[in-house]
Amino acid sequence: MNTEAHNDDLAPGRFPLIVFVHVPKTGGSTVINVLDRLSPRGHGNAQVLDNVDIIKTALNADWISGHIPRFHFSAKLAWLPLHHMEGEEAITICRPVEYFSMVREPLSQLISHLNYSFERIANPPEYYGFNQRERMLDLEIISTDFSDPIAIKKILLKHYEQYCVCQSYYILGDDFAHLSDEGVRDRLLSYTYIGTTIDLPILYGQFGFANIHEDFSSVVENRSRPWFKKEIFLSEELRGFIDKILYHEIRLYKFVTELSASYRSRKPSRPAFPIVNPENFNEASYCLTHRDVLQGISEGVLSSGRDHFERFGVAEKRRIAIFPG
Repeated sequence: MNTEAHNDDLAPGRFPLIVFVHVPKTGGSTVINVLDRLSPRGHGNAQVLDNVDIIKTALNADWISGHIPRFHFSAKLAWLPLHHMEGEEAITICRPVEYFSMVREPLSQLISHLNYSFERIANPPEYYGFNQRERMLDLEIISTDFSDPIAIKKILLKHYEQYCVCQSYYILGDDFAHLSDEGVRDRLLSYTYIGTTIDLPILYGQFGFANIHEDFSSVVENRSRPWFKKEIFLSEELRGFIDKILYHEIRLYKFVTELSASYRSRKPSRPAFPIVNPENFNEASYCLTHRDVLQGISEGVLSSGRDHFERFGVAEKRRIAIFPG
């Protein structure tokens, strides 16, 4: 698949870098799936990149995401603007960064986060080989009796930071507990957009890509089976405890809900790169997107972009550049 830009209108660096802060169990995998459909020039697992690779990605991608708190992302991208030399001339690359994120209703996020330990143990991912600490936590979670309110209280108090303030930590920073209501609001306003899982389609429009498909609203990733009954979290024995232990998450969710309702849709400002099909095919855009197609035409190997599309492009699932307006 070749989406190499060879025109200033397509160059990633011409547009602000999208940074999506992927808070665990808030629908982030679905968002990354949509981002990849909008543009393959991105990276959805930035947590596995070292600082040098993050710099390279930030310069050459449309978007970047990962299980990285906002304040860590900011530190890793603090080198912007980047100064370097081209011959005897000093060049400054000044690329703005736009931050986005999503939050989920606190109790639902907590239950899903706990449930995910069962899912990972049942289908252990490769990273367990490098992250035994994560595996030990999962084993402790799945050994908890989730029919016993006392056992639930113990495990949540023991792993309070991991499960009970996860969203606040990722989105607001490690000083979230010391922020006033005004401080929380100011941190949220530093995002280009931050919403809730119930308004994902609004988030997609806020990214600013052209060609936002209606079917994106039906994209769902990582839907897992329930491994314990969530009703116990609503029981009289746990209701007051849950309200207290999720205080910061509840406050965050309240402010995000209030603020996200006040956002207005942004006009598309950057090209999108959907997979080309007979309906969206455009000769000029197809050739502009693929340097090898232009070369084949100039050498007489291909008669047109349509010729390449029908012979090769469909099977190769080539992309096409669609511009705003």
